[in-house]
Amino acid sequence: RVEFGGTWIPADNLFVNATVGLENRRHMKFPETKAAGRFDENSYPWSLSVWYVPNCKWTFSAGYASFSDFLNQDITLGDNYEEGQVGSTPFANPIKGAWAYQSRADVLTLGATYAYTERVMLSAEAEYVTGIDRFDEGVLDYGTTPVVFDPSIGSYSAVVVNTTRLNVGLDYLFAPRMNAYLRYVLFNYNDATQPFNTGTAHMILGGVSALF
Repeated sequence: RVEFGGTWIPADNLFVNATVGLENRRHMKFPETKAAGRFDENSYPWSLSVWYVPNCKWTFSAGYASFSDFLNQDITLGDNYEEGQVGSTPFANPIKGAWAYQSRADVLTLGATYAYTERVMLSAEAEYVTGIDRFDEGVLDYGTTPVVFDPSIGSYSAVVVNTTRLNVGLDYLFAPRMNAYLRYVLFNYNDATQPFNTGTAHMILGGVSALF
């Protein structure tokens, strides 16, 4: 894993942070006759965030991040063994080949806090995530005859999901180092490929925290 990042602070009330990386995971066949499954995977994450304080009451933040993943992996789907066939041996000629997986998630966040009084703080945050996951099947070896599956087979594993989260909060400092808080969260989950997975959740959280 290799990652580069930096922070730019043009003023005391503004900073910008950015990171970009490369991750590689690999499993090679060795020895060839006793390997489980070969795969070679590369990920390219990067992020950008901004924080700004215009005055003593307001703070604003924003961020964007993208996570992409590419995986080539050997897949085995049974073999060409047929019961009773002369000379046929189980697992002698497995159907196998390299399949390509791809996925990506993009995350956008926006947030703000407002100091209503010295004891009361209001906050709000919005988050939007879109995710895509799919694979392309390759040409599989079936003994000495290559087999190409129906091109639509990749659509059965496709994942296209969009989520939205809204978070609104109230914090009240009722004593030194003691705080009460109330949160309302709206979470919407939209699965474009499986509509029955789509739904909305409403959540309320309250509590007290203290520092001793």
